[in-house]
Amino acid sequence: MELVGVRLINEWVRRGIEVDLVVTRFTGPLCDQIPKNVQIFEIGRQHAFLFPFGLWRYIKDRRPSHILSAANDVNALTLAITRWCGKGISTVVSVHSHLSSEIGLAKGSNRIKERLVVWLLRRTLRYSHGIVAVSRGVAEDWLKHFPSCANKLQVIYNPVITQEFLESSQLPLLDCPVPFKTPWILYVGRFVYAKGLDVLIDAFALLAGKSDAHLVLMGQGDCEEEIKRRIAYYELGDRIHLVGFKKNPAPWMREADVLVLPSRHEGLGNVLIEALACGTKVVATDCPSGPSEILDGGTFGQLVPVESPEALAAALLSSLEGRFHVSTEALKQRAMEFTAERAALLYEKVLTTPPTGG
Repeated sequence: MELVGVRLINEWVRRGIEVDLVVTRFTGPLCDQIPKNVQIFEIGRQHAFLFPFGLWRYIKDRRPSHILSAANDVNALTLAITRWCGKGISTVVSVHSHLSSEIGLAKGSNRIKERLVVWLLRRTLRYSHGIVAVSRGVAEDWLKHFPSCANKLQVIYNPVITQEFLESSQLPLLDCPVPFKTPWILYVGRFVYAKGLDVLIDAFALLAGKSDAHLVLMGQGDCEEEIKRRIAYYELGDRIHLVGFKKNPAPWMREADVLVLPSRHEGLGNVLIEALACGTKVVATDCPSGPSEILDGGTFGQLVPVESPEALAAALLSSLEGRFHVSTEALKQRAMEFTAERAALLYEKVLTTPPTGG
């Protein structure tokens, strides 16, 4: 979601639009990708609980002409505050996740928070100028919870492919732990339960006896220690490599034999698009939602059931052995349907078009 925002900002700045970036704290590996002429407002630097007060003050003092918010809790909060002190400001909310899946997987206090956010959204969405979902699956699920929003809701795919990404994909791959000329599978993403890395490692354990392939896991997250324990259980430490976060994963995608996305749910699945742009074969779960839309129901990559190590292992082996094949050129052409330029223009249209009501 953060990367989507960064790419939209860069595209708008190229088009001469003045942009502010409002965040809790301005930290993380993407900070250096924000253009220098973008004003940064850190409104919860001391504590995240100060975010609502900082947002109220920002809107009251700065009076932006348009606001695009992301994340459901921030969306509800932004709509409430603009209703209170920002009347006349065009406020569009973006929906990046499959809400039913998030609620279903949430536990304890997180489940309470999810339900509270839904309650708040039901009372604030009427004040939005527009609502953008990142995939048709996300949009369809959203309407199950908020059916009155149908006339405001539209789908805009994420701004994934940029000229910078295409150029970065041509850089050399350094420090790859996989032995030379050995086939390998790549995962890129967060190490969290929703991404299904436990299923991926179970699948690789089934695959390991049938192929000499290696598995590279790129990313960070709360499940990292559990992942390491699972790798140790299968005694696959010499064939599964954790390489941490990489600022530029594109060369890894280009050189991998297959990119895998074993998620339990997705909003869209940006890494699939990036892998296609590199001409790399992909295997993904047919989860709600996104992968099936990106891969056109399996035309551009294999789709397997969620929570099935056996099906995932079989699909990965099929791609490694060349039994499932799509031309590199066809994969790259498919990826070009998800450009940042196209997404930025569509978002700009939503922000500036008068609402139809509701």
